[in-house]
Amino acid sequence: MEYQVTAERVDAHGSLARTKDASLVLDTAVAGRRDAFNPAELFLAAIAACMIKASSG
Repeated sequence: MEYQVTAERVDAHGSLARTKDASLVLDTAVAGRRDAFNPAELFLAAIAACMIKASSG
């Protein structure tokens, strides 16, 4: 399997990650932002997605 994700800072308040036809706003602001996943939340969501996918197969 091969994976490719790109991420770039958009402004002082956030960044954008992209893969395939999908994009995700990332909270990379020091003060935080309520409309995006911060790195820890994104990590936990990724683990949850792996667990859900494994249990549905």
